[in-house]
Amino acid sequence: MALLVAASPREGRAVSDRTRLVRAYPTVTHGALSPIFEDLLTYHPSWITRLASSHDPLGGNGDSAMDEGARDAGYQVLLHAKGEGRITRLWMTADSEKTMPFDYQELWIRIDDATVYRGRPQDFFAGRGPWKAPLVLDGDASAGAYTSWVPFPFMREAKILFRSKAHFYQVSYRQGAGSSAGPSTDDVQRFLGERWWGGDEPTEAVNVDKPVVLAEGDAVVTRLALTVDPRDLPNLRIRVGTQRSFPASALFGFFLDPLYPTNGWPSTGTVFAHAEQGRLVSRLPIPLNHGQQLLLEGKGAARVAVTTVPSASGGAHLITDYREQRGPRAPTTFTVFEAGGPLSLISQVHEGVGGKNQMPGFLEGDEMIRVDGMRAPSWLGTGMEDYFNGGWYFTRAHTNPLSGLTRRVDWAGKSFELSMYRHHVLDPIVARAGMRFGWESGVDGLDESVGFRTLVLAYGFPGPREVSRTRVAPLRGTPLTSAIDGEKGQQPFTFPVSRRFGSFEVPCNSDAPPTEATVIRDYDSGVPHQSALLTLGSAIVGRFYAPTRNLHRRFAQDEVHVHLVAEDCRDGTLRFAIQGRPDLPWTESGYEVVLYR
Repeated sequence: MALLVAASPREGRAVSDRTRLVRAYPTVTHGALSPIFEDLLTYHPSWITRLASSHDPLGGNGDSAMDEGARDAGYQVLLHAKGEGRITRLWMTADSEKTMPFDYQELWIRIDDATVYRGRPQDFFAGRGPWKAPLVLDGDASAGAYTSWVPFPFMREAKILFRSKAHFYQVSYRQGAGSSAGPSTDDVQRFLGERWWGGDEPTEAVNVDKPVVLAEGDAVVTRLALTVDPRDLPNLRIRVGTQRSFPASALFGFFLDPLYPTNGWPSTGTVFAHAEQGRLVSRLPIPLNHGQQLLLEGKGAARVAVTTVPSASGGAHLITDYREQRGPRAPTTFTVFEAGGPLSLISQVHEGVGGKNQMPGFLEGDEMIRVDGMRAPSWLGTGMEDYFNGGWYFTRAHTNPLSGLTRRVDWAGKSFELSMYRHHVLDPIVARAGMRFGWESGVDGLDESVGFRTLVLAYGFPGPREVSRTRVAPLRGTPLTSAIDGEKGQQPFTFPVSRRFGSFEVPCNSDAPPTEATVIRDYDSGVPHQSALLTLGSAIVGRFYAPTRNLHRRFAQDEVHVHLVAEDCRDGTLRFAIQGRPDLPWTESGYEVVLYR
């Protein structure tokens, strides 16, 4: 166990800046796939992926919160980030009749001190600004909400401000070395608008009376096309390697109606999959390592066409987490995805069947994502339909390139069936040491009457892998009692809070030095605008910045990822320190350092 000691912010001042030292781990040969898919199959350990949202700070269902402590010149702050990063998604909604005409006054986006948009929010999303659909989607196209996929890379600072009140909003973004890189606005526009699914019809007929091998590694499946009778599709399943098989339809973005499965399927056109009556096409890259197989199982007949490209052994693999479950009888989230090691979550297909009081109330549940063994979620949502980029329980079934509601059935207000998808192609959620994705079932997670089917896809990577985890001893500080912002079942606990700047040493193996490190900070989120630099030896290696506050659930965590160089561990010790200004707010309650090689 390491010790945390007080250090003057003026002592040992860093003389070099390594915050932009970029290191990525590609797993496919350059040119084998489109650049966006190649990047998706590249592991970026320094990307800290986050969500800024209007999540209820009390952990309840009042998910239109506004932090008055973070206002800027009279504007509501939707996002304030410092350092390098990239905004990947902006979503928001409000009552179109009661509140939007009065409160949707101005959206102001500032990137590196330059205004890139300032005007009416409705104009931004309706394509009356610099960007057009499908980069931006209005309330009709996004079924009750407003969604933007315009990429906003920044090197120093990003702000999204709102005059009056935005009500419900989410901003997906990432930070860290290299996190600003990615496809240009024009590249994203072309990618989202591409009708890629044309081509020859499948010709190879197969009878699935036993598992059929569609492809085998070393290879990456780049296209899978099926021609299937609607009566057979409900009985067909797909398996990747030795993982649990899942309904074949889920690969194409939907689950079939469990009561009337032979009524056909929805027509969709997404960046990953296309579906029309009788024909299904996927271009989801499926990497298969040596000897790993892609199988079609179940019962029925199909015509199949598979395209592959060579892949180096030991690269990425596709994690397929398929689950069937009911809502828990406890105020907590139910798990739809859990895996260890380095990974990027890339897609989720989700179905809920249930409801009561004339409403599909399970859509009130929030998503919560924890990464790298952190206790506090780094991603706190505002509702199920919000995550899937709709609003107000969705106004209609619809399909967009990255998200949609493929089926909405109302059984006389007594039960509802909703099948949804979201593809994280432009905003993969990255973890270095595992991830757990949980949903609430209804307002507080207590709705046990709902049945859920989920398929979550992620790319797992061969490394770097965790080699050690060192918990820094808690400081002697002022005791504070609080629950963690998130699940209603979280119980309050006591933790020490210091307002000093600490330094700490972590042992490392100089004979086999680590190549990466993640520094996880515990702090008091009741104090806004906290800012300090993380140093390693004489180098600046990261920045902690927490502009918002939560006065109700004050225990919080944040993390910074560091690319290490050989001399960092030369004497068997990594020496970290926090450097800040005495006039800026700061709190800390301890640290955890995870090393990788």
